[in-house]
Amino acid sequence: MERSAKVLIIGGGIIGLVSAIRLGSRGISCIVLEKNPWGYWNQGIRYFAVAQDVVQWLSYRSIVDLKNFWTIQDAAICMNDFEKEIRFSSKEMGLSRLGVMVKESVLMEMLIKNLKNYPCISVEFSSVLERIWSDSCCVYVMNAQGSYYKGKCCIAADGKKSWVRSKLNRKTWCYDFNQIAYSGVIRFDGDSHTVWDVFFKNQCVGILPFSYNKAACILMGPSKKMIPSQEGELFSTLNRNLREKINILELEQWDGHYVLTAGRCKEETCELVLFLGDALEWMHPLMGQGMNLALRHASKWLDTLPEALNSGIDLKQWLYRHRKKNWKVGLGVNIGAIALQSKLQLFAWKGVYWGMVFPKIFKLFLEQVCIYDK
Repeated sequence: MERSAKVLIIGGGIIGLVSAIRLGSRGISCIVLEKNPWGYWNQGIRYFAVAQDVVQWLSYRSIVDLKNFWTIQDAAICMNDFEKEIRFSSKEMGLSRLGVMVKESVLMEMLIKNLKNYPCISVEFSSVLERIWSDSCCVYVMNAQGSYYKGKCCIAADGKKSWVRSKLNRKTWCYDFNQIAYSGVIRFDGDSHTVWDVFFKNQCVGILPFSYNKAACILMGPSKKMIPSQEGELFSTLNRNLREKINILELEQWDGHYVLTAGRCKEETCELVLFLGDALEWMHPLMGQGMNLALRHASKWLDTLPEALNSGIDLKQWLYRHRKKNWKVGLGVNIGAIALQSKLQLFAWKGVYWGMVFPKIFKLFLEQVCIYDK
């Protein structure tokens, strides 16, 4: 049996579904192939701090409306000595807000619901794939049951351990920090519209509020789980340095974990295959950099791909030319990874500090990276 669509999307996660909805809204037929069963997203416990420019793009393109989610008005970075704090105020920066807090499973539910508005999109769960290949004008995928899928191009959005990337033997650059980030939910009392980064025994702690008195707490540190004796010390440190803003009341759970790595596929496109999201590049999860990076990058492709698909031009050549224009998009993850690997985080923080000292220059920078409200 053979099924065809203009675009095959491998991976039914956030990036895969966002891609399908964006293309479907332009009348592009898509088949989304996801290896996990229906409802797998309900296990997602992660929270993302989605930047305001990404929120706006998702809304303007009618992909998903996040404007009613928990608003992030301010952010702060505390240095190791806890004496100096760099604050980001949405009001001072001329923004309506810095972004919103979104739970992974809730965002997935909203995307799945929105798929029903586009009959040109088909999603197949529990789809185990075995082969992928292409000829001069089409790309083909075969599943374990022997069924074939045919498309003009393929979007690989199947995560950090990309099946597509491994099948096509694409080389990657990878940086391993030999660390693990643990996430949990804490209950607090205080200002619930602020995001913080602090340092605890050379471990970076991110606090991301998502409700009236609860927050996602992410601890990046050595590759060992935080032991109970550390919990009291951590909360004492947080309370001492954030006492004017919040008071940590208790730890509700502490079970999610992520291996801290960063990397990038050497080639953004391969023949008729386009890599997006973690299939292309990935980085540690603190503060949602990976999700924002992925959605910003995807927007550059998804806003222009429909026109190329409908124009009848040579899609291989178009993908190659467009890839050369987008090389700067993935540069940040590699520079950031090298800096972290070389323990040069301090220079990054100093860059932010001087940006706040010279606000006009910092504002110009923000305008260039599309963080300001449009």
